[in-house]
Amino acid sequence: MLVTCLTVDMIIKTLPGINMKRYNNNKIRIDADNTRYKESTIYPSDIPRHVDDIYIYIKSGQRLDLLAHKYYSDTTKWWIIALANNIGKGTMMVPPGVRLRIPSQTSEYIEKLR
Repeated sequence: MLVTCLTVDMIIKTLPGINMKRYNNNKIRIDADNTRYKESTIYPSDIPRHVDDIYIYIKSGQRLDLLAHKYYSDTTKWWIIALANNIGKGTMMVPPGVRLRIPSQTSEYIEKLR
């Protein structure tokens, strides 16, 4: 009997249009020794509520990046969901039973990063 074990990375690679390049937009700095490194991203501190926000309940453990792909068609926007719900510190997983707010007005937060 052949048993196939799929990792999350293997599953993500099968999703059309999914983008896992989280650091593409980070600024690159070069220090005095000519060493290149990417700067940390400083996210906005608050995402106010909006009448068009979506509220969902997590039925089984889900990942923030996959939720961002579902609602924004971009996995790199996971931080918007995390920040709006004060979660995601140290893990991308969201436990079952949690009520999440999916912010609808995201363009202003993304502009703050540029």
